Amino acid sequence: MTRFLAVLLTVAYAVPASAAEPAPILDDRGSATRLAPEAGGFDDPAAVIEKKGEPEEPLVADREWSLVTLHSRWVTVPSFVLDLLFVDHTEFSNVAAGVGYEFGARDRYMWVFEFDWTPITPVAGNWRTDGDPPAGASYVESGMHLLSVDVSYRRQVPFTDDFRFFIGGGLGVGLLVGDLTFAEVLPTCEEPVASCAHWRSATSEAADLPTRVIPILTVTTGFELDIADTVMVRLEAGFRDLLFAGLTVGMKL
Repeated sequence: MTRFLAVLLTVAYAVPASAAEPAPILDDRGSATRLAPEAGGFDDPAAVIEKKGEPEEPLVADREWSLVTLHSRWVTVPSFVLDLLFVDHTEFSNVAAGVGYEFGARDRYMWVFEFDWTPITPVAGNWRTDGDPPAGASYVESGMHLLSVDVSYRRQVPFTDDFRFFIGGGLGVGLLVGDLTFAEVLPTCEEPVASCAHWRSATSEAADLPTRVIPILTVTTGFELDIADTVMVRLEAGFRDLLFAGLTVGMKL
């Protein structure tokens, strides 16, 4: 009997407390929770992670237009340039005119096709090259004109929607028409050569030009102003085989 009671007490006290009383349940809902990645996420080598970029700025469409133009230009060869070639000479400046067609994006670039008429008619008078005596001068009278066509590219730099700066250049071909006539001055010619008389017809002859077809090189810059979105006015200056400055008016087609 005594042994039975000892075995019973041993079994009773050998049972753990957790079997008698359940462990408390922790309820910490405010603590951080680690979430496992979804299937096919970071562990998937085929997965592609896309980065959201900044929204792109909307593209502004070019303001395309085409124009028909009329131009008038003052052309000249400065006296200091003529002084490099001639001891005595007259002045040379004339007014040229022409028409053109232009197209492109008015705020970025324009292509320009032009037809131009330029009188090559310096003031009639005596011309003498360096090294010639006064009696070696010639009386020069010109009825020559330059007809030309050319194409040029202009880079447009807008300041406002209606006002911009431009710079450009181009190439073309010109045809000289008419004659350049020379006559000898009288052998009694002395300084000043400009006042020497010349033979009226005895020695008069047309110059034998080496060619009547010449290349046209154009370099131009200036400013443009749009009026009522249909008319353009341009002030420009540059070089077109001759120095020039002028005004162009264009009408939108």
